[in-house]
Amino acid sequence: GSLQVVTHRERFSLVQISFFCELNYPPLQALRRHEFYLLWVIMLCNIIPITLITASFKLVGQGHISDDRFLSGVATASSIFNSGGRIIWGAVCDKVSFKVPLGVILLSWAAILFSFPYIVAVEVGAMAFYAIWVCLLFLCLSGVFVLMPAATGRIFGPVYMAVNYGMVFSAFSVGSIICAVVSERLKGHWTLLYALCGSICLFAFFVLIWLDDPFIPKRANLCSPCTGVLQRLQPKVPLKPPKRQEETAESV
Repeated sequence: GSLQVVTHRERFSLVQISFFCELNYPPLQALRRHEFYLLWVIMLCNIIPITLITASFKLVGQGHISDDRFLSGVATASSIFNSGGRIIWGAVCDKVSFKVPLGVILLSWAAILFSFPYIVAVEVGAMAFYAIWVCLLFLCLSGVFVLMPAATGRIFGPVYMAVNYGMVFSAFSVGSIICAVVSERLKGHWTLLYALCGSICLFAFFVLIWLDDPFIPKRANLCSPCTGVLQRLQPKVPLKPPKRQEETAESV
């Protein structure tokens, strides 16, 4: 019985420690952190393939598959993977934080994007391959809108998460302009377009390597030498705890 009481006290003390040590970066202070700009670049790199994929995947299929009903069915199935994937990636993020699943998404996405124009052109099983690849594309796509908000909240804290993520999401406007130019110039050149998207995903993975995830499990933190370099170069940003935490600390 006494052992159980001690365990509960230890858990309570750990909760107290994590509460008082929680860092919450207001928007102006978040702008002074290198993590913000790494997140912004990653979001920009994600938005470009997202926009180009949603606008062109059916056009790619129409070039090799004449069954419009089948193409519409694949589009419906992709929306299921898009919505269901958010639940799956959210559950994974709750277990291992955001960096590992986001890295898996970017590498998988790159491989799928590079191969997509080729698998549609195969003579045998083109329809099956097309359906599988499109669903996988949207499964990867769905994780972006789960893991990027989670990354913002875990790096900069939950208090100003909405505003901070809004600033990160401003990359969408820049990405949309880039996509408008690229899609106009590469319309119909699907192999080159999807190769470009795959290359952008690989670049986003390279940027992700340097992004520090404070909640990643130690055995999964293979990028600690890279993140450590930027952490040492980062100027210290003074933080003032929210009033609620100050008042609670004084009362205790």
